[in-house]
Amino acid sequence: MAFEELMTYAYLSCSLKLKKFYFLYFILLLGPTLIAQQITGTVLDKGTNEPLIGVSVYFDGSTLGTITDENGNFKLIPPGNLLVPLILSHLGYQSRKLNAPFGPNHMTIYLTEEIQEIPEVVLTSDPFSRRQKLNVFRNEFLGDGKAARNCSILNEDDIRLHYRSFDSTLTASTKAPLTIINSFLRYRIRFDLKEFTIAFRSKNLERIDNIKYTRYAGFTHFEDFSNNDRKILKRRQAAYLGSPMHFMRSIWEGNLTDQNYSFNYELKPIAPDKLMDRLDHDSDSFKTYEFSRKRFVINYKKESYYRSSISLDGTTTFSIDQFGNYSPYQDLIFGGYMADLRISETLPNDYKFPKSLP
Repeated sequence: MAFEELMTYAYLSCSLKLKKFYFLYFILLLGPTLIAQQITGTVLDKGTNEPLIGVSVYFDGSTLGTITDENGNFKLIPPGNLLVPLILSHLGYQSRKLNAPFGPNHMTIYLTEEIQEIPEVVLTSDPFSRRQKLNVFRNEFLGDGKAARNCSILNEDDIRLHYRSFDSTLTASTKAPLTIINSFLRYRIRFDLKEFTIAFRSKNLERIDNIKYTRYAGFTHFEDFSNNDRKILKRRQAAYLGSPMHFMRSIWEGNLTDQNYSFNYELKPIAPDKLMDRLDHDSDSFKTYEFSRKRFVINYKKESYYRSSISLDGTTTFSIDQFGNYSPYQDLIFGGYMADLRISETLPNDYKFPKSLP
């Protein structure tokens, strides 16, 4: 079974009773690949054939990355199986995404200059100030919890915001990748925003019971500046436990009960083996599961119980890798606690839950 090609993507749909959430932490590949090998390449300007210096080269959604040297060369050594593509990004150039950058050969990669077109002026009613729109953007993109309150976007001036009165929709685009400082989890995040939309039910920016969905997509790279601070590592543990990443990794490991997960179906407890069956479609990179129920409740016991839900919209068969990536993402909808998590509480896909803290 092949993985779908996707960007870091989130889709949220809010209603009075339930907040639905399509969630994918990181880009998945068209096909599983082992990448425990050195990856090397040279990045050139497509028009001039000159080497490009300082190009960001990273695996999407991870801390794994580097920049090209004075000759346009780079080298990366991924740690084992990681089902994410390689992103190449440079100011003034179109980003490149390589879905299968693996093999013994040195790669030559060309980047094309990005033509800055003057956007078409469309005269529509926009009754809200930039400050009002920016506050909503922050809350829906970063979140509104303790972690989000300790996050800042350094280049907010690069964010373009527009409210369309005719369909009550707020959109955002950026002149450059967003630089986010997450002081709570101690990550510096580069988010190359490709899409951001909030659809409201009525012509105002109220969030409670008024947002139909929030959708955003882009490429993400994390830089760790925790310096192994014990307090920060404990915060990361707390962010991980009960998250979709933790849940999917627990399915992969086959230890949902040991990881304090329990389930309900139609208000009654149900065992994990009654909800999902592992199929014989495995490879070294992923495992395949079939869910027997189209909707069920996930309970996770942390300090108290956290309630989430899963609704299946389409297929009931999913592939999961050891890092918690899964496919097809659009047919699995999280609700409840897991649906409330945002960028401020997101961990890189190469995050390793420590057995003990320093």
